[in-house]
Amino acid sequence: MKIICPKDLLAKYINIVSKAVSGKSTMQILECILLTADAGGLRMTANDMEMAIETDYIGAEVIREGAVCLEARFFSEIVRKMPDGPIDIQTDLNNVTVFKNGPTELKILGQAPDEFPRMPAFEKDRYIKIPAVKFKNMIRQTIFSVSQDNSKPVFTGGLLELKDGAVNLVTVDGFRISFRREAVMASDGTDENNFALTAVVPGRTLNEIGKILDAEEEGELFIYFTDKHVLFEQKQFTLLSRLIEGDFLRYEKNLSAGAATRLLIGREELILSLERSMLISRDMVKNPVALKIGGDRLIITSNTEQGTIYDEIDAKTDGDDLAISFNPRYLTDALKAIDESEVAMEFNTSISPCIIKSAADGGGYKYLIMATRSLG
Repeated sequence: MKIICPKDLLAKYINIVSKAVSGKSTMQILECILLTADAGGLRMTANDMEMAIETDYIGAEVIREGAVCLEARFFSEIVRKMPDGPIDIQTDLNNVTVFKNGPTELKILGQAPDEFPRMPAFEKDRYIKIPAVKFKNMIRQTIFSVSQDNSKPVFTGGLLELKDGAVNLVTVDGFRISFRREAVMASDGTDENNFALTAVVPGRTLNEIGKILDAEEEGELFIYFTDKHVLFEQKQFTLLSRLIEGDFLRYEKNLSAGAATRLLIGREELILSLERSMLISRDMVKNPVALKIGGDRLIITSNTEQGTIYDEIDAKTDGDDLAISFNPRYLTDALKAIDESEVAMEFNTSISPCIIKSAADGGGYKYLIMATRSLG
């Protein structure tokens, strides 16, 4: 194999595929990136057997076709530390790989590509099409409440649910629920195009997709499904992941409870107030923030060993006066994920969860936050 490729392109695509490189594996080949040069150009592939990423053709000049596997971290460091400009990469029959740029030459031993696990063939009958930027935002606005508790594997992923012409992304960690909804175009290979779908995508997969997708780049993301796998495809990459098996939480009832107390409040003001309360709390589970609602104002207080705080924010309140407490981190995580300037918060009792939603009730998002204890 012999190719010439700009350093910045190599670095960009190494960064993309490295997200599917195994950190520690009994199979050394899984710690590698596969480089394949053919008549179409250069591709890179990584596969840790749970997730695989393959780039589209990179803008490289292919002088001699071939393939080689290079240890991912080593490959990345070599490219990063080569001089700027086009890098000449060539291999021989023994997989010895030479990197050259001007007078700089570096030689390493690669591995044979034969044992590298290739991406399997994937039927593309059922799919969702959504603007990539919208899906990136859906991930950003829900990923923080994916459970880290491996004793309940199904909650370590996000529920991707297609129904009624829209896709829902839902995450749960036992203390909160995050919900996002976006209209999409979907097809199952028939003329009706109204199929329903439920799949749990690993949180790691969602996190990596969110990193790869470019917030500034327009384009569609295609999401394909089988019973056990999901495939994300955009013009610069393809990512294949296993799905998580199990029954996800039936979340709809939790997010549709009525409200005895409703609050409309400025999002930024509330975030700043909560962040001030966190300055004096090293343990936000033992030292929750207290909220008192009524009389068109929200009073926020906290009393810890480090100090006390009292804050008051103008708000529009409706319904019963209420005193309730929360872990302030859970509230701020949700509020920071919202892009609107004003939000609605709904409550029932001093021990019931809070629902955060759009002030206009049509923003396509809802967050449920568990209360910590009654303030009496």
